[in-house]
Amino acid sequence: MMTENIIALQAMRLEAQIFFELDKRKVMLRPCDSDLYPEVKIECFKDLKDYQAGDTIEVEVVAMQSSNGQSYFYSY
Repeated sequence: MMTENIIALQAMRLEAQIFFELDKRKVMLRPCDSDLYPEVKIECFKDLKDYQAGDTIEVEVVAMQSSNGQSYFYSY
């Protein structure tokens, strides 16, 4: 089992786009500024059923940077 150490934790507000991830078969979020946050998906724990793919919303996220260089974004 591999473990990761969290080396940075930050709360921020950003614009996110709603999209449907086929592999997970669920609606998810990704940052609109893909240049600043490439390949980052936001793990969202709020109900997005009132939105459609392509909509953009402003969300508060907790961003965690791990020791292996991975970034994880969570929105509640």
